Amino acid sequence: MLLAIQQKEPNRDDFTQRSLSNLPKPETLFDIEIGYKKDNHKNLNYSCNGYFMYYFNQLINTGKLNDVGAAIRENVPKSYRLGLELNANYAFNSYLKLNGNLNISKNIIKNYNSIVYDWSTNEIISQDLKNTNIAYSPNVVGNIDLIYNAITTHKHLLNFSLIGKFVGKQYLDNTSNKYSELPAYYYLNAQINYEIKNTFCPSLKISLLVNNITNNKYSSNGWIYRFRSAGETLSPSNDPYLSVEGNNFYNQTGLFPQANINFLSKLTIAF
Repeated sequence: MLLAIQQKEPNRDDFTQRSLSNLPKPETLFDIEIGYKKDNHKNLNYSCNGYFMYYFNQLINTGKLNDVGAAIRENVPKSYRLGLELNANYAFNSYLKLNGNLNISKNIIKNYNSIVYDWSTNEIISQDLKNTNIAYSPNVVGNIDLIYNAITTHKHLLNFSLIGKFVGKQYLDNTSNKYSELPAYYYLNAQINYEIKNTFCPSLKISLLVNNITNNKYSSNGWIYRFRSAGETLSPSNDPYLSVEGNNFYNQTGLFPQANINFLSKLTIAF
């Protein structure tokens, strides 16, 4: 069991992006964790860990970027992360091994003041939200990999592995608005590693990695800026970042799409 209290000061960017009347505050974390671990149980190792992290003045991403593309953060009075971490690995035999981990969590801001600028009137539109999701915090993240050691001699090592990852739905800002939703995604990679050892070369490693072998189309990150404009009708045909929400509300959203199937090779020589 773990009980911990931690305080962290804002970084330099948090200060430079604020006015003197609205300087950032240090964040305070109260962390409670309890876990269980079991090793070498019939070729199975596993562990589980539950945690409750309660924050005062947590510094969180807003979903907006500054003029050089860095994330803008702000304080929220009270927030928490409640979750369960599961880890396990199983050896079928001396050649085949399966590893996996899963994190299930709830990441909530208790009270959040969302601000949207009205471009027509230069006014600020404020909305109070309760129990809204923390940005960039998926409720489910899982990893799994299967490793097959085909050759394990003193001079030769050859293994194959399949690596999969799943990331659940998350939001680009702290409003839990459907327009800021980043859909869940998954990918599967394959890797081959071969190593030769001899007197002339202590180690020569050749690796081939095939990323996203299922050729999924997904984005792993992004940003969003929401605003209101009643003075004119804006159209996505004139701005690829623009989306229409309705009632004169719009947003500009940028996503970071990941590559389709791609290949990477590596050669490592040790002397």
